Formats: sequence, structure tokens, C-alpha cells
Amino acid sequence: MQSIPNRALREQIKRLPIPKSYSYRANQFSNTFTVFQDTLFFLCPLKESEQGLVAFDTKQNRFLWTYSWENAIPMMEKMAISEKMVFLGSDIHDKEIGQEKNFLVAVDSLTGKESWRFYIQDNLPEPLKDSKDKIESAYWIGGFIFWKHQVFGLIEVTFLNQDQPLLYFASIDEITGHLIGYYMAPEDYIFSDITLYQLIGSDLYLSGTKQNESNQHLLCKFDLISHQFSKLFPLSAQQLLPIQNQAVFLGTDQDPYALGSFDLKQQTVIWKVNQQDLPSQKKLHLSDVFFWQDHVVTYDDYSVFTYHLKQNKFLPSIQLDNSQPYAFHAGVQYEGILYLAMGPQDWNQGESYILAFHIDTQRFLWKWKLPSSSFALYVCHGLFVNRNNLYFHCNNGALFCIPLTKNLK
Repeated sequence: MQSIPNRALREQIKRLPIPKSYSYRANQFSNTFTVFQDTLFFLCPLKESEQGLVAFDTKQNRFLWTYSWENAIPMMEKMAISEKMVFLGSDIHDKEIGQEKNFLVAVDSLTGKESWRFYIQDNLPEPLKDSKDKIESAYWIGGFIFWKHQVFGLIEVTFLNQDQPLLYFASIDEITGHLIGYYMAPEDYIFSDITLYQLIGSDLYLSGTKQNESNQHLLCKFDLISHQFSKLFPLSAQQLLPIQNQAVFLGTDQDPYALGSFDLKQQTVIWKVNQQDLPSQKKLHLSDVFFWQDHVVTYDDYSVFTYHLKQNKFLPSIQLDNSQPYAFHAGVQYEGILYLAMGPQDWNQGESYILAFHIDTQRFLWKWKLPSSSFALYVCHGLFVNRNNLYFHCNNGALFCIPLTKNLK
């Protein structure tokens, strides 16, 4: 760490104005910002046991609005967004709270006002309404995507008198919140957990472990035009990175394959790397995957790994030589540079930094230490680059902006 130079022109780094009440002392890392054009949307605690959806204009660097909801209902971090609306859903799995209350809400992206709510229990498919099997619970899994004036959400339904759950997609109208249609998943597409929920073109890719089969993984897709499910590979993927006609995949630590790619049209594997071929003596928990020229880059808590496609091998892994136990917990790529957020491995036991890693030369260009606080700071909503600025939100409620000038990327 000491050999990495401090970022020059530190006075250019800004703490942006959002209400000071939006702070919390919690070691929680979540998904990246949801972004549309120049507006950032992210969930943020407003006070104890209460969340809110925050909107921030990156063009004018100003806070826009907050949408909050009642009764401290937990919400899914994965949102969908259209030109007019932000869509987010409740995440109630506790039967005592009441899973029958699970809903999807549409929030006007300009005003922050609620437009409509769609409750799962009030919009069950006809076969479920007429079924003799008593429904135990119904809740969202995976997340939401917006496509052609529709919001698609994946719903899992469990029953009191049978072990096998039921899975189906609900298609909901963007403006009215009315159910357009529902599409049942075949029985052999039922997951015990969802590790991937990602849209590429008109195909929604799903991955996870199959229900009641702990060692059986599946990558499949749902065609939003034909409403058909298709099996692809026995793979538990956590991320896909589309590159021209192929998709680089990042496997979970439960899957035999750590990295690879497949042809999006032919649905055939192009290359793959087994878990045992990773450059480490221990089992890795890889977080994100990035691509630059012939380099595929990923990282775990402690190291950055680069796989060179033309050489078909890993370059020497990059580790931070420091007595203080650090861990990477967020990353974003901008051109040939990977920006990483790094904080103390043990909660509140050190300082946090933003690091700039040059992929071609495999070296760190600069570091910036987050300002001192009464407790350790962490980047809570990932990193996002817009208009040559790097944005990130911290667990003390601060939203920061680092200018990425030509000489200081």
C-alpha cells in the first residue's frame, strides 16, 4: 500500500449534498447504483428501521428526492427503471411479517411520487386461484427487469401440502400496474436459489442451484418475445459480461467453472477455467468480472486476477502487501482502468481507500483514503462512472465524486 502514490489534486474530490440523516453504522455491502441517464437511484436507510429510495442528479450534482414507505418493509436492492418510473419490490420472507404483503411499486422518476402498487396475492394466476393446494407464501426472487413497456418479475410460490414450489414470471404494465400475463416455469427449472438474473437483448438469463438437487446447477434463459424457457448449461453463474457475440461468465464458488465464455447465438462454450486452475492455494470467492482487450479481470477479497485470453493463462496475481488486513468490496471499470473500493477486513479495524488499477500494465496508479470518521467507512452501493466522474456512496451517508481527468484516470 505504501508504494502506491496518493492521488494528486485531492482538493478536486467532492462530498456531494444529500441529507445528513441518511447515515447508518452497518457493515452492509449492496448492489451497484441503479442509473438512468444522469440520475443515480439507490436505497438508503433514513433512520433506524426505515429505508428510502434516493435520487441524485449527477449532471448538476444535486439531491432530487426521497421516496419512503411504511412499516419498515424490507425491499430488494435490485431495481428496474424506465424513462418514467423506478420499480422496486418488497423482500418479505418472514411469515410472521406476512408474505401476502409482497408487492411491486412504481415511483415516478421525476417527482419521487408513488404511481401504483402491484400485490402478488391480489394478482395470482387463475390456475393458482382455483387450486385446491393451500398457498403458504409468495414472494419475488432474483429481481426485476424493464423491457418494452413491461416490468418482469420472478415469483416463487410455496404450498402447505407439497414440497415442490412453483415458479412463474409476471409481466406488469409500466403505466397502469396491471397484470399483462404470467408465464409458468417448467418443473425442472425450479431453483433453490437464484445467483443470476440478467437481461441481454430480449433474453433474460437465470442461473442457480436446482430445487432438491444440491449439486445440480443450471444456466437457462427466458425469451421475452416467445415466452419460452431454454436450458443452456449445467452452470451456476453470478455474472455475464456481453462482448460482441459472446458472454463472459463468472461462476459462483459452488460451481466447477470459475470463468469462461459462451457464444450467445450458438449457445456453445468457447473457453472455460476450472476452479482448481485458479492461481491460489485456497478456495476463492470471486466478486466481479471485467474485460479489456485480451484481459479478463476479476478479484476476491484480497487479490486481483487477470486471465490473458491469447496466452490462455493467468498473469501473476496482484496482492496488497500490508500488515493491516484489507478486503476489496466493490469495483467498476472505465476504459482500461479498474477502480476498486477497499476497506478493513475486520469491521471498524482500519481505514478505507479507493484504488485505480491499470489493466494493461497490471499496476496501481493511485490511492485515495476516505476521510476520517468515528467508525470505518465502506462503499455501500458499488462504484459508478458518469461524465468522467467516479461516484460512490458510503455507510456514513456520504456521496463522493472523484473527477477522472485525462492525466488522473
